[in-house]
Amino acid sequence: MSLFISTLVSAVIQVILFSLVPFIWWLIFHRKKESFFSFVGIKKPDKSKVKSIFIAMIGVLLVCEGLGIIEKYCLRGFETADSTFSGMGISAIGSVIVYAFVQTAFSEEIFFRGFLLKRLSSKLGLAIGSKITAVIFGAMHVALVYATGRTLGIISFVALLVYPMVVSLLLTWVNEKKANGSILPGWFIHGIINLIEGIGKLSL
Repeated sequence: MSLFISTLVSAVIQVILFSLVPFIWWLIFHRKKESFFSFVGIKKPDKSKVKSIFIAMIGVLLVCEGLGIIEKYCLRGFETADSTFSGMGISAIGSVIVYAFVQTAFSEEIFFRGFLLKRLSSKLGLAIGSKITAVIFGAMHVALVYATGRTLGIISFVALLVYPMVVSLLLTWVNEKKANGSILPGWFIHGIINLIEGIGKLSL
């Protein structure tokens, strides 16, 4: 229970921190135009497109998982953030779910695909905005490793940079091209990817 509570608290704090800049930006520039939730894409997709969105989500999830296998091979023996749950078994499943869907997926989708992508795309267009966002998203994953004092070999560096970049581009495609700017489909896919990874660490 203590692990679940600590994970939940960490998740809430991270969501708040990742939402802070988007909220301030919305407060200054967009408060009179739309709600904060709409501003960052927390909105229901068009009901008439639910089927096509679902099919796109399944396709993207399968591609991401396939590429994830390659990434894991390149990073074999390298501890990732969810290694905290290694060997904990079924008792940690609740913590893994919170970590997967709230602490990482939700906070990152709000900032990267909900805020950064949309702001860049409004100025530079979606094609350029999505690529810049993807590079920053990938660079963040690399930077987090170096921030802990660990080092990366060239193969691990490339894998840790490129895989998140590809995922970012695919999530952007689903959100912007299929779901009219809603980040909910991307959030769900991102959460499932993290959940599968986290469960794999539990040794159930």
